[in-house]
Amino acid sequence: MDTTLQTQTIQCYRKVFASTMTAEETGESVVPDKMPDIGMIAHTGACVLLRSKDVSDGTVRLQGEIAVSVLYLPDGEAGVRALRLSLPVTVQFEGAEITQSSIPQASMRLRGVETRMLNPRKILVKAEVESEAACYERSQLVCCTGLADQAGGEAVQLRRTDARFSVVSSVCERTFVVTDEYPLPAGSGDAGEVVWKNAQFRVEDVKTIANKLIIKGTVLSDVLYTTADGLTETVSFPTMFSQILETDSEEVSPDARLTIMPTGMYYELQHTDAGAKLTMEVHAVCQAEAMTRHEMAFVSDAYSNRWDCQVDYAPMSVRTRTKESTLRETVRESIPFRSPVSAVRFALCAVGPVTMEEKGVSARVDIAVCAGGENGTEECAGKRIQVRFTGEDPAGARLRAEGVRCTDVYAVPAGNAVEVRFAAEADLRMETDCTLETVSAVRLAEDHPLVSDRPSLTVVRAAGPLWDIARKYGSTVDLIRQVNGVEEETVAAGSLLFVPRERF
Repeated sequence: MDTTLQTQTIQCYRKVFASTMTAEETGESVVPDKMPDIGMIAHTGACVLLRSKDVSDGTVRLQGEIAVSVLYLPDGEAGVRALRLSLPVTVQFEGAEITQSSIPQASMRLRGVETRMLNPRKILVKAEVESEAACYERSQLVCCTGLADQAGGEAVQLRRTDARFSVVSSVCERTFVVTDEYPLPAGSGDAGEVVWKNAQFRVEDVKTIANKLIIKGTVLSDVLYTTADGLTETVSFPTMFSQILETDSEEVSPDARLTIMPTGMYYELQHTDAGAKLTMEVHAVCQAEAMTRHEMAFVSDAYSNRWDCQVDYAPMSVRTRTKESTLRETVRESIPFRSPVSAVRFALCAVGPVTMEEKGVSARVDIAVCAGGENGTEECAGKRIQVRFTGEDPAGARLRAEGVRCTDVYAVPAGNAVEVRFAAEADLRMETDCTLETVSAVRLAEDHPLVSDRPSLTVVRAAGPLWDIARKYGSTVDLIRQVNGVEEETVAAGSLLFVPRERF
């Protein structure tokens, strides 16, 4: 006889595909006729813009653009020049689990970029991009909470387990634009131009109202521009933003996983009667894996002392813990130069590959410095370092870095070196998953009654869960508790128990 189960259905999204792929793109650029020859490559900066993501049966296709700025010191002239080029990047993921109805989420991160001078008028740029894609499908979790069949319920013992967990209840996204104006110091003349730019996103607060995610954060802008007299200046400024993402769930929790990818960056110098200013317009897409928390008691096991009983189980994968944190490290490095330094033209930091370690994260940071010497010459130097962020031991958990940033870069001359200081930040997300073994079916063989030769009362020295003791001796947890006056779920080793056999 199949018993009738009482069940609770939870609507959710199931991740059906996830993969990471690294691609290398190369391109060449020629110095325009109006610009001088290259004397020395000073720095290569790049950012990845996500242009599109398309899903079809069996494939996810990402298209992006690597916007590259190559800064160089001209041969025989002062100042810094910039060469700009765009490298298209296309990545295609394949998987039998992907369907036209899958909802994709994606990110593209720059792992590194290098420039080689082929001749004084031509360069070769090589960039490495790490792309990540995940696909979700609508699904549901069905949990057994009891037996609806009264006759079967009298003959079946149920083990109920309390659980608190979260499921992905919505997968959504929203595009948005952040704009700002930053006044520049006096002396930024009409000849100035932006030669390098970078925008980093920092999510600082996530709140929820019913089915809406309210996200607040900051765009951290770093810009290098030239002045009328040919000097270079750097400015860094924050711009606050807030966005509301509406999900298709009735209720969501703040522990959503967010991925913000820039889709366009536009920084320009404008000159007015009131002075020069820098205008910023950053386009981005915010992708969200929204979570909903649940608390319930489900049936994790069953047995019968009356008839043969067959129990089927349905494993249910859920998330039991999510913790987000931002770790910060103050980094100080000395960059050696060949001659005494009189002034620092610029100091830039770029984050490379991020590696997950046993108790934290390690990120490669490339430091580039351009400085003027006391003899009137200009020189460039750099250094590659590893920055380590040590956090909570993620034993039994999955740790991932959502983003690593370098901010507040500060550099000063120090004899034949430049002392560089900056703040490094790592956004970490630690998730703990587990599998709940919920009962999916209970079948009683009424034509095969159980015959027990056990006495009506057994005295045992036992240890462990009362459920296991009751099942072994043909009793029930309630009977053992009544006879022994215990409330605990588990008894210590060597405990003396009176175990009564269940009567019918």
